[in-house]
Amino acid sequence: MSNYKEERPWGTFENLLDTDYCKVKEIVIKKGGRPSYQYHHKRSELWVVVQGEAVATLDDVETTYKVGEVVKVPVGTKHRVENRIDEDLNSLRFKLELILVRMILFV
Repeated sequence: MSNYKEERPWGTFENLLDTDYCKVKEIVIKKGGRPSYQYHHKRSELWVVVQGEAVATLDDVETTYKVGEVVKVPVGTKHRVENRIDEDLNSLRFKLELILVRMILFV
């Protein structure tokens, strides 16, 4: 059985794990690509940059992240990531339900 994969104007994503408590996606963002600016009421996200360079916007503040660095997106935080370099940006995105986030990341 293969994972669900979808192409978007900014790149692609593939679901690697999808459970009631956690979803893991591989996100590839092309040069100049950026998904929509959004927020979530009941879940946090954790992004790990595995290739390229990410410019993350969290509540209107931009920060650059390099390979191996982690972006923590708390519940309710407006967020998006952008690729401003020539190389693809590849990241793993973990979507965690609120109770799991409190237990693992933000305690």
